[in-house]
Amino acid sequence: MGDPRHWLLVGVLPLGCVFATAEANSTAEVAESETETDGEGTAGDADGEMSGASTASSQSGGQGSATSGPGSDASSGSSAPSTDDPTDAAQPRADLTFVEPGPVDLGQHPLAGQDVMTLQLVNEGDAAANILGGEDPPAPLIWAGGAFPGTDGDCQGLIPPGGECVVTLAVGAGVPGLATGTVEVRFDDMVGAGTAFAAVELVATGQGPNMILNADAESDPAGPILTGWDVEGSTFHTTGEHNHGAGSLAFFAGGSSSPHMTQELVLTTWAESIDTLEMSFRFRGWTRARDDFWEDDPHDIGLLFLDGTGEVLDSRSRSNMTHDGWEETAFDAILPVGTRRVRIRLSCDRNSNLPGNDNCSAWFDDLFGGLVYEG
Repeated sequence: MGDPRHWLLVGVLPLGCVFATAEANSTAEVAESETETDGEGTAGDADGEMSGASTASSQSGGQGSATSGPGSDASSGSSAPSTDDPTDAAQPRADLTFVEPGPVDLGQHPLAGQDVMTLQLVNEGDAAANILGGEDPPAPLIWAGGAFPGTDGDCQGLIPPGGECVVTLAVGAGVPGLATGTVEVRFDDMVGAGTAFAAVELVATGQGPNMILNADAESDPAGPILTGWDVEGSTFHTTGEHNHGAGSLAFFAGGSSSPHMTQELVLTTWAESIDTLEMSFRFRGWTRARDDFWEDDPHDIGLLFLDGTGEVLDSRSRSNMTHDGWEETAFDAILPVGTRRVRIRLSCDRNSNLPGNDNCSAWFDDLFGGLVYEG
């Protein structure tokens, strides 16, 4: 076995080496842990500085602009992690703003007219604003000429610090009365994107579109289906026996003794215009009875102006019509304050004095009902 002392020496030395090695490894791990902790603290500080570097202009009086930088989340307001850069907060930014404080009163203009309205913007930032485009203006406003920045508008390309540009608007087709909304112009710079916005308001004049659904009896094949109308159990239907204008069908009262049908137009969207302006409702419609030697069945057209609870505020009617050729009926009525619906009623009374008179022979066609404001 050899000298026991030699064996003891050989066995002790490796054990000491093991202790020394373990101590060295433990020291290295502590140092590495401290290094990682310092690194995480630096990254956390950088996140806070990036969040502070993202900017947004506050909205004031319905006019201003809002900007955001890279790594920002507009929906949540959070910012993506980034490296620590003390110069981020000092980077130049563009600030494109409408000059006139909102809400901007654009005045009174005709629907589908030729009037052009100009809005001016200025870059109040210290970096150039690169124009990206504009959102669709609130109806009935449109970009003049049909596209941003509008006829004679020059908000395109780069707008330097202190530079100005204009956009132009017009009034398209639509419903007359008060109109409000926001005009928006999008831009960006070397840091992020932004939007200049201005609250605007105007009054549109003229005649709005036909609000009556299936006004010419042409929405369905000939028969009892009458889209948009409530026949209330009567015999109203469409027929090609007589028709007015370009279509091939007309509404026919049919075999009931007193047939009638109705349609209600909801006006709640234009409540403010009705209550503050002298808005009118315009009705036009064509009717006729038979064209033979028999005494004709009288027929009627009536309008009811209702408030939100269904109470009748005013009415218009034309009754006992017996003309045996097409004739127009026309109403122009100022809507009472509080009007929220208009009920249109078409009816007929069968002449029971006529032998073998099985139908209430009255036809209705080419109806129109719409809002009007002349200013």
